[in-house]
Amino acid sequence: MSNRAKVVSICILFMLSLFACRNNPDEYSVDYTITSPKKDWAYSTERTVLLSTNLNSKEISWSSSADGKLGTGNNLTVYLSSGEHTIYAEYNGCKKSVYITVDEEPANGVEVGRTLITKMPFEKTYKDGTYLTYLVSGDAEIKNISVSFEDNVSNSLNIKRGRMIFTEDSSSANEIKRDFHVESKVQEKSLVKNKIYSRSASTESSRCFYVIDTSNQENEPHYVEADKYYSSNLLTVWIPETDLSTIQNDATIKEMLSEAISNAEKILIPRVTAIWGICADINKDGAFSLLFSSTINDEQTAIGFFNPLDFFANCKDEKNEDYNPSSNEMDLLYIALPETGSSNYSVGSISATIAHELTHAVNFTIKTYNRILSGEENSAQEETFLDEGWSHLTENLCGFGVSGGNIQFFRRYLQHPEYYSFCKDNIYGQSDCVGQRGAMTLFLSWLFWKSGGMSWSDENKIYLVDKGGISFLRQMTSLSQTGWSSIGAAFGKNTDSLFYEMIDEIQNAEAAGEEYISRLDPVTAEPVDFFVNMNAASIADYAGNLTPVEISSYVDSTLLPWSISVFNKISFSSAGSIVISGKYEDGTAFVFDRKVE
Repeated sequence: MSNRAKVVSICILFMLSLFACRNNPDEYSVDYTITSPKKDWAYSTERTVLLSTNLNSKEISWSSSADGKLGTGNNLTVYLSSGEHTIYAEYNGCKKSVYITVDEEPANGVEVGRTLITKMPFEKTYKDGTYLTYLVSGDAEIKNISVSFEDNVSNSLNIKRGRMIFTEDSSSANEIKRDFHVESKVQEKSLVKNKIYSRSASTESSRCFYVIDTSNQENEPHYVEADKYYSSNLLTVWIPETDLSTIQNDATIKEMLSEAISNAEKILIPRVTAIWGICADINKDGAFSLLFSSTINDEQTAIGFFNPLDFFANCKDEKNEDYNPSSNEMDLLYIALPETGSSNYSVGSISATIAHELTHAVNFTIKTYNRILSGEENSAQEETFLDEGWSHLTENLCGFGVSGGNIQFFRRYLQHPEYYSFCKDNIYGQSDCVGQRGAMTLFLSWLFWKSGGMSWSDENKIYLVDKGGISFLRQMTSLSQTGWSSIGAAFGKNTDSLFYEMIDEIQNAEAAGEEYISRLDPVTAEPVDFFVNMNAASIADYAGNLTPVEISSYVDSTLLPWSISVFNKISFSSAGSIVISGKYEDGTAFVFDRKVE
């Protein structure tokens, strides 16, 4: 066949396919798809249904098998009657369809409505009544947000153009992040050749330690001489010689230190290992080591830290790819000394920090170090947002979430949820901050109890019993996968879907206006789970003040990826709409709303 004949044949086949599409569209694929509504989503008579395709055309005709013609164009919002609907979109004679079910609005009015934002400006239609509304993003980012209203809207949206002027984590002299996140960059080092397979247990009663300068880890580390202060089969405690006189001469400090050590040995080590597993015993003494150092207090940056590079051999040869000059070659936690009159260095805060850092050590062992030992040279460390989230959750589960100050991290997030992405940089471009840690405490706590949670042994309330939550946590650390997607992989459901489900429950709790009653630890009497609208009487902070936790209404001009912005309640005297404008290029974002009155 000649080239000319081939071209003619192709043209004839193309024309025939177009004719067939117009006459029998169900038998042929077309170049557009219905993006909303979706088959598996829930709809109700009191919520608008978005009609959209991947075409930006005014020529799309919409109809329903139950309600008839619905209108023309793209990105329409309509109300549908209750029952089963086949929604049809027709464009240039080609028809697509999707089957959905529309339910009656529940009598208590607590059903959530989700409307996918497909373009900007975006119009959202409402019936008369009062609504609680959130902007919720998945991977989308929307900038320069503005909202306009019709005349029948009695309450305007609270959009504040200027942001609060403060530097995250340093707005108050009393606000310090729980720990100093060491930039170990293990995955960028070889270290495999120089890893510690075994090391004889030491019987020395004193030794020297390298301690990172937490004010600037680029500085030379402190080099401190320390004595063995306490030793058991679970725990070894070291105190720098320069701090021993302070402890011996101050009975209150000595008592606080003894209480923190007792908490570590009797509560924290048994519970952290029950939740997460066993830490690598680098120096083969069968015990965790704690170094209490006043250098951490002096630098006013953290309450403690864990250094993963201590798991690898000390190497002072700058030319060696395993250069690691400050390793103490042991499974060691660095903790500030207790102080009187300081909430940051109280016994509760010190105890919470030990739980926090011990979690880092165990999870580095399981997620990274054990894989390195097995030959996975490129084994990744967990992303900071999740690694810190695990440790803050553990503070709660060990019974020190309030006295240790974790509740303050949670409140920071709820005061301005629009400032913080759950897994990306905050509004100031910071990758690790107090507000994000509070956000991940919320999400992981919700998932933990959604998975079944835990209980306490009848024989001894110190010991934890897995009801499904601990298995979920361990599944995350067992995966080679890291980051946001690994959360859903461990749970058995897409992480974004879980995130949206939690937002549903948050909005439901806010709409209902009922206090959330936390589960209380039988040993410490502190709440082990945090959620919005917590019962104030159960969360007295370390100073004895009641600290109710409620989500604040405040919509900033930017919606970050994986974040929420909360509207004030919006009231309509009759059917109406709002129009949201902004710069929106790609990704998934929704309007979540509930009719509350």
